[in-house]
Amino acid sequence: MGVPDGATPEAEANNETAQDAPPPEGEETEPPPPDQQVDNEITSAEVRDWLGGIFGNDAGNEHESGGGGAGGEFLFADLAELDAVIGQWNSQRDEIQADQERIIGAYHDIAEPAGDEMSVGQAEASRESLLNMWKHNFQMLQYTDNYIKNLQGARGYTQAQDEDAETVMRTTYDA
Repeated sequence: MGVPDGATPEAEANNETAQDAPPPEGEETEPPPPDQQVDNEITSAEVRDWLGGIFGNDAGNEHESGGGGAGGEFLFADLAELDAVIGQWNSQRDEIQADQERIIGAYHDIAEPAGDEMSVGQAEASRESLLNMWKHNFQMLQYTDNYIKNLQGARGYTQAQDEDAETVMRTTYDA
Protein backbone atom coordinates (compact mmCIF):
# COMPACT_ATOMS: atom_id res chain seq x y z
CA MET A 1 0.00 0.00 0.00
CA GLY A 2 1.22 3.47 -0.80
CA VAL A 3 1.25 6.51 1.41
CA PRO A 4 -2.12 8.35 1.16
CA ASP A 5 -2.00 11.80 -0.44
CA GLY A 6 1.79 11.87 -0.40
CA ALA A 7 1.88 11.94 3.42
CA THR A 8 5.22 11.15 4.99
CA PRO A 9 6.27 10.88 8.64
CA GLU A 10 8.12 14.18 8.23
CA ALA A 11 5.02 15.90 6.82
CA GLU A 12 2.90 14.46 9.63
CA ALA A 13 5.36 15.76 12.23
CA ASN A 14 5.26 19.19 10.62
CA ASN A 15 1.46 19.13 10.61
CA GLU A 16 1.38 18.25 14.34
CA THR A 17 3.87 21.02 15.10
CA ALA A 18 1.80 23.48 13.08
CA GLN A 19 -1.31 22.50 15.04
CA ASP A 20 0.43 23.30 18.33
CA ALA A 21 1.74 26.65 17.12
CA PRO A 22 -0.26 29.79 17.93
CA PRO A 23 -2.27 31.24 15.04
CA PRO A 24 -0.74 34.09 13.06
CA GLU A 25 -1.51 37.54 14.43
CA GLY A 26 -4.95 38.83 13.54
CA GLU A 27 -6.25 35.40 12.53
CA GLU A 28 -9.35 34.21 14.40
CA THR A 29 -9.47 30.63 15.63
CA GLU A 30 -12.43 28.52 16.60
CA PRO A 31 -12.76 27.73 20.31
CA PRO A 32 -12.54 24.09 21.34
CA PRO A 33 -15.85 22.25 21.85
CA PRO A 34 -17.64 23.03 25.13
CA ASP A 35 -16.88 19.64 26.71
CA GLN A 36 -13.16 20.23 26.14
CA GLN A 37 -13.53 23.77 27.51
CA VAL A 38 -15.18 22.35 30.65
CA ASP A 39 -12.38 19.80 31.09
CA ASN A 40 -9.80 22.57 30.60
CA GLU A 41 -11.50 24.77 33.23
CA ILE A 42 -11.64 21.93 35.77
CA THR A 43 -7.97 21.10 35.18
CA SER A 44 -6.97 24.77 35.42
CA ALA A 45 -8.86 25.21 38.69
CA GLU A 46 -7.26 22.08 40.16
CA VAL A 47 -3.77 23.24 39.16
CA ARG A 48 -4.39 26.75 40.57
CA ASP A 49 -5.62 25.27 43.84
CA TRP A 50 -2.68 22.87 44.02
CA LEU A 51 -0.13 25.62 43.33
CA GLY A 52 -1.89 27.92 45.79
CA GLY A 53 -1.64 25.23 48.46
CA ILE A 54 2.07 24.80 47.83
CA PHE A 55 2.92 28.49 47.77
CA GLY A 56 0.36 29.59 50.37
CA ASN A 57 -1.35 31.90 47.92
CA ASP A 58 -4.82 30.40 47.76
CA ALA A 59 -6.76 32.95 49.82
CA GLY A 60 -8.98 35.34 47.94
CA ASN A 61 -8.19 34.09 44.45
CA GLU A 62 -11.67 33.78 42.97
CA HIS A 63 -11.42 32.50 39.43
CA GLU A 64 -13.74 33.90 36.80
CA SER A 65 -14.07 31.35 34.04
CA GLY A 66 -14.30 32.21 30.41
CA GLY A 67 -14.02 30.27 27.26
CA GLY A 68 -12.68 30.64 23.81
CA GLY A 69 -15.58 32.59 22.35
CA ALA A 70 -16.06 36.28 21.84
CA GLY A 71 -15.74 38.28 25.05
CA GLY A 72 -14.33 35.31 26.96
CA GLU A 73 -17.59 33.36 26.85
CA PHE A 74 -18.26 29.77 25.92
CA LEU A 75 -20.06 29.16 22.65
CA PHE A 76 -22.80 26.57 22.51
CA ALA A 77 -24.43 25.44 19.30
CA ASP A 78 -27.79 24.78 20.92
CA LEU A 79 -29.60 24.15 24.19
CA ALA A 80 -29.01 20.39 23.98
CA GLU A 81 -25.26 20.98 23.94
CA LEU A 82 -25.54 23.38 26.89
CA ASP A 83 -27.70 20.84 28.75
CA ALA A 84 -24.99 18.21 28.17
CA VAL A 85 -22.34 20.51 29.64
CA ILE A 86 -24.56 21.28 32.64
CA GLY A 87 -24.96 17.52 33.08
CA GLN A 88 -21.18 17.08 33.05
CA TRP A 89 -20.79 19.75 35.73
CA ASN A 90 -23.54 18.15 37.84
CA SER A 91 -21.71 14.81 37.58
CA GLN A 92 -18.46 16.51 38.59
CA ARG A 93 -20.26 18.10 41.55
CA ASP A 94 -21.62 14.70 42.62
CA GLU A 95 -18.08 13.25 42.51
CA ILE A 96 -16.72 16.14 44.60
CA GLN A 97 -19.55 15.66 47.13
CA ALA A 98 -18.79 11.92 47.35
CA ASP A 99 -15.10 12.72 47.90
CA GLN A 100 -16.06 15.11 50.69
CA GLU A 101 -18.05 12.41 52.45
CA ARG A 102 -15.11 9.98 52.16
CA ILE A 103 -12.75 12.61 53.59
CA ILE A 104 -15.06 13.19 56.56
CA GLY A 105 -15.31 9.43 57.14
CA ALA A 106 -11.52 9.03 57.03
CA TYR A 107 -11.08 11.94 59.44
CA HIS A 108 -13.39 10.33 61.99
CA ASP A 109 -11.88 6.86 61.49
CA ILE A 110 -8.39 7.90 62.59
CA ALA A 111 -7.48 6.41 65.93
CA GLU A 112 -4.17 6.48 67.75
CA PRO A 113 -2.69 2.98 67.76
CA ALA A 114 -1.22 3.69 71.19
CA GLY A 115 -1.18 6.44 73.79
CA ASP A 116 2.47 7.42 73.32
CA GLU A 117 3.48 10.84 72.03
CA MET A 118 4.49 9.65 68.52
CA SER A 119 1.22 7.78 67.95
CA VAL A 120 -0.86 10.74 69.11
CA GLY A 121 1.24 13.15 67.02
CA GLN A 122 0.89 11.07 63.86
CA ALA A 123 -2.88 10.79 64.30
CA GLU A 124 -3.12 14.57 64.79
CA ALA A 125 -0.98 15.18 61.68
CA SER A 126 -3.24 12.86 59.69
CA ARG A 127 -6.35 14.68 60.90
CA GLU A 128 -4.76 18.05 60.01
CA SER A 129 -3.95 16.79 56.52
CA LEU A 130 -7.50 15.52 56.03
CA LEU A 131 -8.89 18.82 57.33
CA ASN A 132 -6.86 20.68 54.70
CA MET A 133 -8.06 18.22 52.06
CA TRP A 134 -11.66 18.81 53.16
CA LYS A 135 -11.18 22.61 52.93
CA HIS A 136 -9.81 22.26 49.41
CA ASN A 137 -12.64 19.95 48.46
CA PHE A 138 -15.18 22.40 49.93
CA GLN A 139 -13.73 25.21 47.79
CA MET A 140 -14.03 23.00 44.70
CA LEU A 141 -17.63 22.25 45.65
CA GLN A 142 -18.41 25.97 45.98
CA TYR A 143 -16.72 26.68 42.64
CA THR A 144 -18.72 23.92 40.97
CA ASP A 145 -22.02 25.08 42.49
CA ASN A 146 -21.37 28.63 41.31
CA TYR A 147 -20.39 27.47 37.84
CA ILE A 148 -23.53 25.33 37.50
CA LYS A 149 -25.63 28.30 38.59
CA ASN A 150 -23.96 30.45 35.91
CA LEU A 151 -24.49 27.80 33.25
CA GLN A 152 -28.16 27.48 34.21
CA GLY A 153 -28.51 31.27 33.99
CA ALA A 154 -26.90 31.19 30.55
CA ARG A 155 -29.31 28.43 29.57
CA GLY A 156 -32.31 30.52 30.59
CA TYR A 157 -30.96 33.50 28.67
CA THR A 158 -30.19 31.39 25.59
CA GLN A 159 -33.65 29.81 25.66
CA ALA A 160 -35.30 33.24 25.88
CA GLN A 161 -33.17 34.49 22.97
CA ASP A 162 -34.11 31.44 20.88
CA GLU A 163 -37.80 31.92 21.63
CA ASP A 164 -37.62 35.63 20.75
CA ALA A 165 -35.84 34.83 17.48
CA GLU A 166 -38.44 32.18 16.66
CA THR A 167 -41.25 34.67 17.30
CA VAL A 168 -39.62 37.27 15.04
CA MET A 169 -39.13 34.71 12.28
CA ARG A 170 -42.74 33.49 12.52
CA THR A 171 -44.25 36.97 12.48
CA THR A 172 -41.94 38.14 9.68
CA TYR A 173 -42.38 35.19 7.34
CA ASP A 174 -45.95 34.19 8.17
CA ALA A 175 -47.27 37.64 7.22
